[in-house]
Amino acid sequence: MTTLALPSAVAALPAIGRLAVNTNQCSFVVPSVDRQPCFRIELTRKTDHVLRLRFIGQGEQKGQGRSLTFVALNPEQPVPILCDQGQCEVSAMRWQGSIVGVAEAFTTPLGIADGLPKAWPAQGRCLFEQRALTCTAEINTKEVFSAKGRL
Repeated sequence: MTTLALPSAVAALPAIGRLAVNTNQCSFVVPSVDRQPCFRIELTRKTDHVLRLRFIGQGEQKGQGRSLTFVALNPEQPVPILCDQGQCEVSAMRWQGSIVGVAEAFTTPLGIADGLPKAWPAQGRCLFEQRALTCTAEINTKEVFSAKGRL
């Protein structure tokens, strides 16, 4: 008699998802541009230990959007949000992750990508403490990207 191994009919869904918060306590700095305000922060749980942090604000032209995104990881500590079926909530009061990449992107007034995003490998850190976020990263040209905000 041969026994077949079949995957479980009720396989666990990965605990990924996004927490998006509109805020008036948010700003970011990109090279060659002064600190500019942002109005939205998105935390996306990619895995148990990888978090994408996106700061969204206005672009340089009227109606244009600009976002600054950091990808951070901490293999020793789970990300500070828990997700169920894509819906997430804050689960920790403190988290720190090492930044592995940073990206800048623009959108048109209709929310459509305006050109290709720029992305770089980066080194730095993001700190989440008492619902406040701070990220600072340096790319290989020594240019520094930073953002801060409160959920």
